[in-house]
Amino acid sequence: MDKKIFVFLLVAIVALSLSAVSAADTTDDVNMVASYDDAVVGEVNNDISIDVTAKDITYGEDATVEAKIIPNNTAGNIKFSLDDNIVQTGVITNGSASVIFTNLEIGKHSVIASYDGINSTPVVFNVNKISAYDMTVNAPAVFYGNNVSAIITLPEDATGDVNINIGNETYNGKLINGKTTIDIPNLVAGNTNATVVYFGDKKYADKTVNTTFTVIGNTVTNATFFTYFDKDGVLNMDIPFADLIFAGNFSGLNLSTLTIDKKINLIGEKAFLNDIGLVIKADNISVSNFVIVLTNTSGVESAIDVRGANASINTNMISVDSAFDKDSFVINAENAANLTIDNNTIVYSGKTDGNGINNIIKVIDSDNVNILNNYIFAEIPSVPVKYMPPTWTATVMSAGIYTEGSANLNIASNNIAIEYNNASGAYDTIHALYIGGGDNAVVENNNISIKGHTYVYGITIDGKNFTIASNAFYSDSDNNYADGIQIYDNSNGIIKDNEVFVESPVVAYGIYSSNWGDKANNIIYEGNNVAGNSTYIYGIYVSGNNETLTGNEITLVGNFTTGVASSAANVILNKNDIVTSGNNIGNASNCGDSIIAETTGIKIAYGNASVTNCTVKTTGENTVNTTGSGSVTYNYLVSNTGLGDKTVQSNNKTIVENNGPEFLLTVPELVKIYGSADKLTAILTDASHNPIANANITFAINGKNYTKTTNETGVASMNINLYPGVFTVSASYNDTTVNSTVIVTSSIIGDNIVKIFQNGTQFFATFYGKDGKPLANNTDVTFNINGVFYTRQTNENGTARLNINLIPGKYILTAINPANNEEKGFNVTVLSNVETANLVKYYKNESQFVVKVLNGDGTPANGTNVTFNINGVFYTRDVINGTATLNINLDPGNYTITTMYGKYSVGNNITVLPTLITEDLNMKFQDGSRFTAKALDGQGNPLANQTVFFNVNGVLYNRTTGADGFAKLLIRLNPGKYIITSIWNGYQVGRTITIS
Repeated sequence: MDKKIFVFLLVAIVALSLSAVSAADTTDDVNMVASYDDAVVGEVNNDISIDVTAKDITYGEDATVEAKIIPNNTAGNIKFSLDDNIVQTGVITNGSASVIFTNLEIGKHSVIASYDGINSTPVVFNVNKISAYDMTVNAPAVFYGNNVSAIITLPEDATGDVNINIGNETYNGKLINGKTTIDIPNLVAGNTNATVVYFGDKKYADKTVNTTFTVIGNTVTNATFFTYFDKDGVLNMDIPFADLIFAGNFSGLNLSTLTIDKKINLIGEKAFLNDIGLVIKADNISVSNFVIVLTNTSGVESAIDVRGANASINTNMISVDSAFDKDSFVINAENAANLTIDNNTIVYSGKTDGNGINNIIKVIDSDNVNILNNYIFAEIPSVPVKYMPPTWTATVMSAGIYTEGSANLNIASNNIAIEYNNASGAYDTIHALYIGGGDNAVVENNNISIKGHTYVYGITIDGKNFTIASNAFYSDSDNNYADGIQIYDNSNGIIKDNEVFVESPVVAYGIYSSNWGDKANNIIYEGNNVAGNSTYIYGIYVSGNNETLTGNEITLVGNFTTGVASSAANVILNKNDIVTSGNNIGNASNCGDSIIAETTGIKIAYGNASVTNCTVKTTGENTVNTTGSGSVTYNYLVSNTGLGDKTVQSNNKTIVENNGPEFLLTVPELVKIYGSADKLTAILTDASHNPIANANITFAINGKNYTKTTNETGVASMNINLYPGVFTVSASYNDTTVNSTVIVTSSIIGDNIVKIFQNGTQFFATFYGKDGKPLANNTDVTFNINGVFYTRQTNENGTARLNINLIPGKYILTAINPANNEEKGFNVTVLSNVETANLVKYYKNESQFVVKVLNGDGTPANGTNVTFNINGVFYTRDVINGTATLNINLDPGNYTITTMYGKYSVGNNITVLPTLITEDLNMKFQDGSRFTAKALDGQGNPLANQTVFFNVNGVLYNRTTGADGFAKLLIRLNPGKYIITSIWNGYQVGRTITIS
């Protein structure tokens, strides 16, 4: 082929190819190359071709356009025209030329290269938006209730809108200098997923990032602790919550205390603070539902330290094991007005030799404190009280509750039990409650028990207008001194309706008003029940200025027992009941008190005393011993030497008159076995305890009166032939009536029994004779149960046995004692070892007939089997995990099932309910009636979309149930009577259709 013709052909083909590529408008890199075929075309005169290449760029980049020219030895310049607007020229070097276009806008650009009037095919390239850029979302975690502020940052020159999508909600922000802040309100606590969308601008492509916003709730965990507290354990001031919930265990925080210095409620949810205490520094803080445990290595002085007003500490469990000889408290409050400590459980163990204070609750200079409904269990050492110069004020080292300088204190409904775990030093002392220098204190309805060593006090109090009411105090010393209630200094108030028991090997005081410092004034003791046991014991000891005792009961046992001792300036005793029983052995002056102990009812050392309407009974010589002034009148006085006035030891400053009684009638309680010869007795003596003979005593018992005459020893008696029971009796003489009790016990001792059918449990009863001794061996006794009498013999202990082999049920067994013909009934309950129940089920549902099978000891009878008989068929099933199960696949109907196990059988009813409900249909010819069938599930609920088949008049139809469970068939038969059969779920039922 001629070379010239070839070049012309090649140029033509290249031009056609470039046109095709341009028409395709591709956005890919375009590389134009020439190609040719061995084809013969017409001769052309153009022997120049230009191949242009240009690549896509990103906005801001320069576009390099290159043109290759053929032949490659062509010289000169090639012009490049961009978008028919911008023209640049490139010098041809080695067959190519290139130019650079700058500052191009985003979009498509077309370039044409030309040389000597010859143009290349246009080449298109793209300037794309920037997609490789950073978009950051910064949204610090916030506390619940605050808006999340999301800061979105893009390149500084980015413009346009940013959206944050959360669920169905969208939040918008506009970019300024490449940034926007979007506030998102009302997010729930926790992590919330969000999508951040930038829509792009003329320079930057759109972009989407996923992020998570964190809203901090009001629940603190060990892991999130420092979100709420600083490194020193101080609550952050920006906490917005009214309630802060602590959940789980808190430990390993390198903290010993948490400091709360803003108003908030701290609430525990299974919260456990391990060796971490709480310091309350602000007002209006509450702490509830925490478990706080301080070990003896914690270095923490107080589990809870309160220094703010209106605090509430409630429903916590606190355990403190103190370090040795360190001050240690469970709750330590100072300047904490209106503090409430309520419904906490506190366990405390103290350790000191007297250098460390061990107080469970300590309250200083805090008015209106309420300590209510707490359970306090403590072991603390008994150590001496310290008196520190220059004021020598007492510092109580060991106490349950210690208060000082706190008015309007209310301690109520607490249970406090304290025992000493060590004693050291002379005069070691322990207090349950110590209330110092606070007026208007109320202590009521508490149960307080304290056991100590040398000196033990239930409560010590000084202050004006106090009330100690309806408490139970138990104060026990194992070495020297016990005191239930102690009042000292210039105090006044009321002590009423308390139960006080004191016990000590040396000396004890039930209630004591001391004469240390200023004397107590105007104290009322009313309705208290004081009891105790000690070598030297005083029931109520008063030494104030004006003391009034009314309606108190005092019962003392010991060696020297003084019911009431008084050195008060003025004391009134009215309607008190005092019983003192003392042995009077040894030297009474060793009691260590200025009022020497003696066994007497009332001892007045000095001062003016009025004793009226009191009952005093004592084993001492004197019911009243007074060396003061006043009067002893109209009292009931009984001593071991006589009655009335003659039992009063007094001087000529005391009026003693009209004290009784003139005689003494006593009726000891009688406890006897039914049929025994024991008698009810009454003893009548004169004022000198001489017997009064031939006096008529009237006994009243069980609604009847009996008159008996005293013998030479002053004793009247009567036989008691009552059935077993407790009876109130009385004996009367000369308008004086004395009540007593007769207790007749049964001569047959046994217990009701509950046994499983045919196990080894049998009935046993022990029989006693009239002498109170068991019946002799081989004595015949009788049992009656279920209408049958049985005779059995007693063994050497008077006990007889009756085997119980009755079928399950409840029975009355009557035992008859031949010694006195007493009959006594007992309940015998025989339980089935097979527990069954009637069964009602829907056809083919999951319900089964299940029986529980037990061994004789009540354990599951695994490994055995049970036989069932139902509908005439027998089935045997194994007992697994204590039960045997029979599947019930019967057609609807009523059945009786019999369960057989060993020698026992029991019947039950099984009702199988239909799951296809139909009824007979009576209709008129072609009245539009439909026959209906209702399909039910296994629980009796309507079942939709079920196919029910109907066979009527030899033709089979099917219908689908609706939402109400009904399938309906339109009836268009001629008049007559037809049988229709409905079929579904393997069950078919026939009905009658009558057409008239």
